[in-house]
Amino acid sequence: MMRDLLLSITACILALFANAQYAPDYQYGNEYQPKPSKPDWIFSVAGGISQPLAMYAKTENFSNSESGFAQTGFSVSAHADRFLKNIIFISASYRYSQNQMDSKSIASELTRERAGDYQANADKWKIHGLWIGPKFAITNGASSFNLAFKPGVAYGELPRVELLAKSNQNNDQIRSIYFSEKAVSFSYLLSGEFRYNFNTSWGLAFNIAYQSARFNFNEADYTINSNSGNYKIESPYTVVTAEIGVFYSLDLDQ
Repeated sequence: MMRDLLLSITACILALFANAQYAPDYQYGNEYQPKPSKPDWIFSVAGGISQPLAMYAKTENFSNSESGFAQTGFSVSAHADRFLKNIIFISASYRYSQNQMDSKSIASELTRERAGDYQANADKWKIHGLWIGPKFAITNGASSFNLAFKPGVAYGELPRVELLAKSNQNNDQIRSIYFSEKAVSFSYLLSGEFRYNFNTSWGLAFNIAYQSARFNFNEADYTINSNSGNYKIESPYTVVTAEIGVFYSLDLDQ
């Protein structure tokens, strides 16, 4: 799947390069107008949904540290694009996203797999990401389509999970707490964006992005009744975000 996605994006970028030099003037009404010049900077903010994928969304086998039990959440982002040449921008993006960990699925899975009746109370996944990389934009009148690939870093917070188990045999209760932990990971972002200018400064943007990271939580603590310890968790993080927002174009020559 990722190979096909990368090949598709590469093909689109090559097509943009091939057509950029010979792009005709655009038509507005019955008259042809000259192509608008690229602004020096474009700043934007957006918000929308964050949809977990693959192991990050898996709701089976709580004992497997790679199962994220993540539900659909939200994301907010900010972007700054600096025009370089032709269709090329250098772009920086920051995104914060939250995904609630599925407490009901954790409790159901543990009750099904182990002896006893389990209850679970889990917090949210909290992920910060910062990426910098090239963005390729082709403009047609008041609208434009952009493709970007950006490497970067992600900062993740492992959710705190509290489990209460009641034995079916003697009604003993076992309380387990898996505490939150933080980690930093290499990350990358693939995105496509449609922009529409209302005027020379302001416009509306819609973007879809695929982002991935892999967190190693090496010092996660836990307690089981009066006993305590620590453990290691390796957590893949893969989401698709869909956001809508506004952007502001700044032309330093004006």
